[in-house]
Amino acid sequence: MENPELSVVIPVHNEMENILPLSNKLLEVLQDFSSELIFVDDGSTDGTIRNIKAITNSRITLVELNKRFGQSIALARGIEIARGKYIVTIDGDLQNDPKDIPKLLELIQTNQWDLITGIRMNRQDNIIRTVPSVVANAIVRFSTRLRVKDLGCGLKVFNAELAKSLPFYGEQHRYITLIAHLKGARISETPISHHPRLSGASKYNLGRTFRVVGDLMIILLQNKNLKLLLSSLGLIGGIFFAIGCAVGLYLVFLSPMQGTGSDIYWIWIGMLNAVFGLHLFGLGLLYKSREKSFEESIQGKVGQVKTVTTLYVGS
Repeated sequence: MENPELSVVIPVHNEMENILPLSNKLLEVLQDFSSELIFVDDGSTDGTIRNIKAITNSRITLVELNKRFGQSIALARGIEIARGKYIVTIDGDLQNDPKDIPKLLELIQTNQWDLITGIRMNRQDNIIRTVPSVVANAIVRFSTRLRVKDLGCGLKVFNAELAKSLPFYGEQHRYITLIAHLKGARISETPISHHPRLSGASKYNLGRTFRVVGDLMIILLQNKNLKLLLSSLGLIGGIFFAIGCAVGLYLVFLSPMQGTGSDIYWIWIGMLNAVFGLHLFGLGLLYKSREKSFEESIQGKVGQVKTVTTLYVGS
């Protein structure tokens, strides 16, 4: 079978009500393109898989993961099997509009970009999602030469070579444009539509906000060749914390007997060492957990995929 020009990768988790309208819109928009649609089910517990299988179109492939691994892993597994010259990623919640795909595809073909990403105009999300996004975009603009306005937009078009070379793990799919930029990719952006979520529930919450910000800091620090320092942060933090504890013990057991008048300075020294040490130790743990997540995603990626099904009937 000849490889298609375009592969559309759609990670989904509990999006049963959005599957049919999304697939219909995609098939309609891409009817004149040589294309394939790859739905990657990320451990759904509702009728998402059933609704995908009910579409029965030969342009659609369903990848089922063994359990919920997160959107980054779902994207990675879909991109792995994609056969197209260009790869589109789009969210499964219908907030991205499939009608924008031809515009992005034309831009990447005409101008020979490696990656075209959307800018969500009149973004239809609540403050829990928009504020961290604004902060992350500001941090990236301040610390790098990347001037993309909307890092977290799920609608992107890659050339396949770039897409297959990028690491997807943790919450780093939100910064895949930044990672591509750090690898030297040629990147552009264009305004796209954004719609409110009408069905299903958002998977984003405050807990993920902290992981997203943590991943951003790790990406930026790694880019500055500080990996050895990051790996040692836990040890460094432990040393500072131990110094703070030692000062505390001194104040409790020795200072009262000596009756010195400089205890206030030792209090501040002890507190600063303890707090600074705890912060460094926490950052070290965060880095180690994200590094472990990456290693596990690489080593265990074969076991993540349960089945791959092409829906041949009724094409």
